[in-house]
Amino acid sequence: MDWSRRDPISSAVVDAVVSKTGTDAVSLPPLEEVLDGDALNRLFTRETDTELSFEYAGLAVVVSTIDGVTVS
Repeated sequence: MDWSRRDPISSAVVDAVVSKTGTDAVSLPPLEEVLDGDALNRLFTRETDTELSFEYAGLAVVVSTIDGVTVS
């Protein structure tokens, strides 16, 4: 999923998981149970190439400044 940088990356993560699972965001566990959403947003506001991998809602999530959000 492409990420426009206009929206917080934490929102893009939730949107990508919703898209992958076909569920709604309210049914997902809070992202903060996995990582600090504010820290994630700060990390991805920098102009450097950054990539972070973690598990969320039983799925592998990769967040990258180059490729956006990938969920598998």
